[in-house]
Amino acid sequence: AITLLLVAWPIFLAGVQFATADIAGGLPVSFRDLFRRATNIWPRMARLSLFVYGSFIFWTALPLVAILSISRGEPSLLSLLLALLALAVQVYMFGRLFINFLFWQQSATIGGLEGAEALRDSKELARSRVGAPMLERPMYRGALLASIWLLVLLAFSVAVELPFLIVRLQGITTFEDAATMARNLANAPAPDVMTIATYVLSSLVHALLKPLLGITFVLLYFDAKARR
Repeated sequence: AITLLLVAWPIFLAGVQFATADIAGGLPVSFRDLFRRATNIWPRMARLSLFVYGSFIFWTALPLVAILSISRGEPSLLSLLLALLALAVQVYMFGRLFINFLFWQQSATIGGLEGAEALRDSKELARSRVGAPMLERPMYRGALLASIWLLVLLAFSVAVELPFLIVRLQGITTFEDAATMARNLANAPAPDVMTIATYVLSSLVHALLKPLLGITFVLLYFDAKARR
């Protein structure tokens, strides 16, 4: 399943970009044509995906490892400052990567650029319009859209999972009862019907909402290109 996901993910990303661009341009959308174009650039998207996601994972994990290493020692003011410094580095690098990679998917698909050229175009486009008001600059618009999408995703996830949680908590009156229920779920040989239903509905919601972020970024890409 993981191998299939790794193979299909670059095709999915490219397909979303091409489909949105075709619809925005008033062109007919053909699944066969989208699949053909997406598979043609699979090596490019796979390499870029590996680099982009790998960069995020590396700069997220490295400060966490540093913080965990620091926390194993004796608590002190120095260790606290070092942990805060590692956390600040993590936040800074995540923000920097987010800006630099803002349009990497669009540059590699719609823009037709390879590797380093796509990343360079993404960085330059994200950081363009320096003198414009904040909400008219691509990087801030991208951050705002991503934040709104994340809030929508969280809201839908809560709306899907909360009813199942309420049903599970019926009859639970103490913390010990809740802990016992959690242990029973964790030690169950197989997930029960409610767990499976929650997982299926949550996965469906995520699958429906994930393309929306790509669609909004394609439109933002076109807008940023037009205003550049």
